[in-house]
Amino acid sequence: MDLALRQLMTNDTPHINEVIDSSKLNGKTIGVYMLMNKETNKVYIGSGVISRRKSKHLVQLKNNNHFNAKLQNAFNVNPNFEFSAIKTETREIAYDIEQKLIDDFHNSDFLLNIAVDARYSTSIVSEETREKLRQFNLGKKHSEETKAKMSASRMGHPVSQLSLDRLIERNKTQIISDETREKMRQTKLGNKASDETKAKMSLAQKGRIVTEEDKLVYKQSIKCQEVLEKMRLSNIGRGKSPETVAKMLKTRQENKLLKLNTKG
Repeated sequence: MDLALRQLMTNDTPHINEVIDSSKLNGKTIGVYMLMNKETNKVYIGSGVISRRKSKHLVQLKNNNHFNAKLQNAFNVNPNFEFSAIKTETREIAYDIEQKLIDDFHNSDFLLNIAVDARYSTSIVSEETREKLRQFNLGKKHSEETKAKMSASRMGHPVSQLSLDRLIERNKTQIISDETREKMRQTKLGNKASDETKAKMSLAQKGRIVTEEDKLVYKQSIKCQEVLEKMRLSNIGRGKSPETVAKMLKTRQENKLLKLNTKG
């Protein structure tokens, strides 16, 4: 295990101080660590304050409630895992080394990490848990100070190409409801782009090749807008019959009852 970590020190990986004895860590030592099964060579890679990460992993694995299901399953089958670590000068260097190791192991069958981006790692969360988190956070707003801290923490952090590809694929199949579209539209009403933003937008469009498919999509969207505008104009001043009004009221009442029953 230490051999794998020591190999990093012989490659182009500066600012690594030493391979350390993880049993003699203090509470502030930052670095990169590996959990490797000595028999199967299955490996989990991470970084951070090493003593805290080691303690958290071992406690969760022994209690059979680790956040990483792949690592937990591997541990349950064969618990012969060894923990090793290297000390780094900064957290950023630790991130870089962790990412390099994840990239090296990514196409093998040995990597137990679920997330493949060191800086933006996330675990798989069930739909039930997502809904609980959503309900818990409804109505909560970050203070301006918190927003500034969150913004500052993200500055200068490059996103790997693998993460970008995953985001693009996810957004291709994402369905946005009409309600969400309207909220997005309302937030942008009255917003005007600054001259600097306009210049950036113009620069981004230069040299762009518009395909025939792009042209077709644009034409279809224009036609849809024209049809909607005609429908809007045709309905101006048009009154609804008593029968139509009654049907609309009935539908609204049924929808309200449905929502109340659903909440109950």
